[in-house]
Amino acid sequence: MCSTASLPESTHFCLCHTVWPDAVPAPRLPQLRQLKGRWFCVCPNCNFYIGGHDGFENSRAAVAMWQSCCRPGDQHIQTLWIRDYAAQGVKTEAAA
Repeated sequence: MCSTASLPESTHFCLCHTVWPDAVPAPRLPQLRQLKGRWFCVCPNCNFYIGGHDGFENSRAAVAMWQSCCRPGDQHIQTLWIRDYAAQGVKTEAAA
């Protein structure tokens, strides 16, 4: 299940377009996904995701965490994003 309908209008874009400005297509809103009753937010460009291994019990928690982890204009948040992206082991063309 994927849905973007329940994302608030103020949802931040993923930081991949900031980290790799020439390699990532235009920023897009994350996809809100439900898997086995657990919620995740996933970037359609780089596959960065919020929700860890277990996900969140509700969609609002997933969106709130996304907002915290992808806040634009904050160097510390961007450093944490890069660390978390590397820890996820996500392989994309943008990262290559």
